[in-house]
Amino acid sequence: MKARTQKHTAVSASRKVSFLALAPLAWLGAFLVVPLGLILITGFDSGLHHYARALQPPFSSVIWSSVVLAVASSVFCLGVAFPVAWFVVTRTPRWRAPWLAVFLTPFLLNFLVRIYAWFVLLRPEGALARGLGTLGFQGLLTSSQSAVVLGLVYSYMPFLILPLYAVLEKLDWRQLEAARDLGANAWQQAWHVVVPHARPGILAGLVLVFVPMMGEYCVPRMLGGGMISTLGTQIESQFLGSVKPNWPFGAALAGVLMIIVGAALTLGFKFGKGLLGGRDDA
Repeated sequence: MKARTQKHTAVSASRKVSFLALAPLAWLGAFLVVPLGLILITGFDSGLHHYARALQPPFSSVIWSSVVLAVASSVFCLGVAFPVAWFVVTRTPRWRAPWLAVFLTPFLLNFLVRIYAWFVLLRPEGALARGLGTLGFQGLLTSSQSAVVLGLVYSYMPFLILPLYAVLEKLDWRQLEAARDLGANAWQQAWHVVVPHARPGILAGLVLVFVPMMGEYCVPRMLGGGMISTLGTQIESQFLGSVKPNWPFGAALAGVLMIIVGAALTLGFKFGKGLLGGRDDA
């Protein structure tokens, strides 16, 4: 009798959980799965014609340049975020949260406001351009690949700082002391102790910044001055362009973007699972 009562209670609890999950599942289905399905269906408006066109020049070069831009920006973002996360972790526990807030609070501002601020700084009459001009550095900062990379790194840096901080906070400092006792210098300690420990955070952070960078169109549009063409700007122009919008072709480009993002997520999950599995075995 007691076993039957426990079984009935477990079934009732399971049904309650399933009922509570209906609302978020319905929300995801209505506002994520259905729109993505409509985009994919629209891309097949003329069979595979639009997808074949997306993989031919000049759009194939746009796709490739977008991947290179996202990869390069992700690497630069890692180069900035890792020292920041390490600096915060090496503070005393009392000061870690305030320092983390110092670095992350500016990113609570509106995304467009922050990008426009960089546009003001980088334009020819901006403070940064004038300051570099006085030092002898001439050249247009806006409407360049460098400006777009700078904007992407600045915009998505928190997505790398937080995963790195989470893994570095759990670092066993006795390993660094042991490496130091064995004669390892600072670079050897970082490469053989800190970096292997931080690999899951590095991988997770790189995926988190690469995915939105691939589809970003606001930063290339504002800081690139219309001179930098990316997959995101092409999709935006195909859907919202005032000259000749082409929704089926834009949907095909969006489908290509989803394939690239899906491949990045799959690789990230595969390598991340291998890293965590290797750590567990160790």
